[in-house]
Amino acid sequence: MSVQRQKVTMRTWNTPFVAICLVWLCAVPHGWQDVGGAAMAQDAANPLASYRWQNRVVVLLAPSEDRKLAQQHQILSVARDGLLDRDLVVVSITDGVVKVDGIESKNWDVDRLQQTLDVSQQGFSIVLIGKDGGVKLRSDEPVAAETLFALIDSMPMRKREMREREGEQRQRHEIDDMDLRLAPKS
Repeated sequence: MSVQRQKVTMRTWNTPFVAICLVWLCAVPHGWQDVGGAAMAQDAANPLASYRWQNRVVVLLAPSEDRKLAQQHQILSVARDGLLDRDLVVVSITDGVVKVDGIESKNWDVDRLQQTLDVSQQGFSIVLIGKDGGVKLRSDEPVAAETLFALIDSMPMRKREMREREGEQRQRHEIDDMDLRLAPKS
């Protein structure tokens, strides 16, 4: 009797495990990754994949003559140092033309990107994508740099980056202090 009960328990446990393994085996070889709950393939049609784990990405989408787009560009241009400090890349898509940090780029499948990010180019949209590829913010109104930076600075990965940079700066100061103490006095 107890032998049969063990088999039932093992079968119950194995069924979900096998199903998960099959899904994983089918998805992983094709390069799928999660972006805000939507799967995006890692291929030439998905240029955002190249930024994963390297940069955060702010995607701006709008018709070319959009007042909100101009306002958001102004907000970001004033906060350039903050963008650099947070490893942010700005991707602007206007009327199908893509610019990455102000430089036109041809290798983007705009329709697929809009579909993946669940945005249209009917009006203004801003989407913040974290280094992990997840959508962190989505808005149809311009976002203040302070709001964007506060959100990013609250993320665990960013907190770790700030601690590491603080440690590096402390080490540089200690080395500079040691060099001053060891320098021959004239």
